[in-house]
Amino acid sequence: MPSFLDLPREIRDEIYIYSLTCPRGLISAYLLSRPPTLNSKRRVKASKRKKSNKQHLHLITSPLSLPPNDPIFDKPDTFLSQSKNDYITLSLPSTCRQIYNETQGMFWRRNTFYFAAINESGRSLGISRTLKVMGQVASRMIQNLTIHMPNHSIEYVGFGKVIKTLGSRARLGHFRKLEMVWNAAAIVDLMNMSSLNTPQDFEGSLDEMSEAFDGVRFERVVRISTYPRSTGDIQNERDEENVESIYKLFGEWIHYAVGGTLICDGKVEWINGVHLRLD
Repeated sequence: MPSFLDLPREIRDEIYIYSLTCPRGLISAYLLSRPPTLNSKRRVKASKRKKSNKQHLHLITSPLSLPPNDPIFDKPDTFLSQSKNDYITLSLPSTCRQIYNETQGMFWRRNTFYFAAINESGRSLGISRTLKVMGQVASRMIQNLTIHMPNHSIEYVGFGKVIKTLGSRARLGHFRKLEMVWNAAAIVDLMNMSSLNTPQDFEGSLDEMSEAFDGVRFERVVRISTYPRSTGDIQNERDEENVESIYKLFGEWIHYAVGGTLICDGKVEWINGVHLRLD
């Protein structure tokens, strides 16, 4: 009987891509219970006695529509049985040596790990703990990572440690690119922090960020959204123009601290301190 390996290599490659690549290229690791097993009841009972087997990381393929605190994860068994298109496994490469060699690195090259927060949130363990649970070998295979930056500055705790960890993965592993996404609420929170008689806190945050990124060997991309202006009278529009200019200035300060590329509303504006787009 013909086997999978009897298929032409081109067809096998398409199957590999379909099986190991997320539709949008983003993937998140959530801590969930193991999926139902086909083992005997005796083995199931034995596995339940081992706490280490109760939960493990699942690779979610639609993290933007399924954030880590989504109510669907309150019943992980239901999610795993009914939403099989929303997560993938890495069992295919371990089928045999030939398939392993043919798929080597494909999952890590074609997918970007996405974190909705820096620290633990819902079913996400946060960046540092996730990399630790994955282990040295797997975490060093990660090439691209995207962080949705917190809306509140108090949630930046541990960010410097994350950057140092990624810097180590770039030196000793395969890590290549970090993208940080700041929405309007996150930028406005930084503006408020600098205006509430605590400008030293904001300056301190920028200094810590600049120190953490100093000398890193991976690509950095800062992506911010445009200022959400509202309609109103002429005076309000003038006030909003002033606020919008300050909003852009904060984005530039973040760029100077992080380096790399600054993208505003999908358009590249700064690269390594050089302004590319004139207003």
